[in-house]
Amino acid sequence: METKYLNRFSKLSGADLPMRGDRILLELLPKLEVKTKGGLVIATSLTDHRSTTVENAADIAVVLAVGSGYYAEDGSDVALDVKVGNVVMVSRFGMRTYSSFPGLNDYVADTIALARESDCHIKWETVEAVEAYTEKLNAGA
Repeated sequence: METKYLNRFSKLSGADLPMRGDRILLELLPKLEVKTKGGLVIATSLTDHRSTTVENAADIAVVLAVGSGYYAEDGSDVALDVKVGNVVMVSRFGMRTYSSFPGLNDYVADTIALARESDCHIKWETVEAVEAYTEKLNAGA
């Protein structure tokens, strides 16, 4: 898994990209191949019918920027749990992707998304941690 934008975004400060509240900016990583038991690879076209296996596949993303946090009901400040560089599994329905992104001349459409931290269901510290997880999960399969 490679990230195209993490290095560039990590050079920005909070003043450069003033994210608000519990919002996080994500770089969507390419979808993993979905195979049948017989070894057939299912196409990953976004035009597939909504109920297909591919459309319901997990979205894995690298965190590019995080908001300042939010206020709890008692008024206390709550910092976000995710940090820049973390990798998350995120709900497709909780994200908003962009066809273009300000300041990126080489931007590939729909690879950067905005979501709330609560839309992240699993968090790994790094891309390498995701790769190690995948290796362990598939060992002996």
